[in-house]
Amino acid sequence: MKTKDREIRTDYPVNSVVAQKCPVCNGFGTLKFGSLLCHACEGKGYILIPDQKFCVIEELEERK
Repeated sequence: MKTKDREIRTDYPVNSVVAQKCPVCNGFGTLKFGSLLCHACEGKGYILIPDQKFCVIEELEERK
């Protein structure tokens, strides 16, 4: 008896950025024991870095 295998497809969202802990304030959001707001992350504690894979996918789509 021959069986047909079902194909499972998933459409995961593609992240265009990667969040990383701020290297300046080490994720605290402030400098000098809370007296200054971090200039790199603007007090959020993390920075957003463009994802390399997403940039390559965008370039390939633009060439079509």
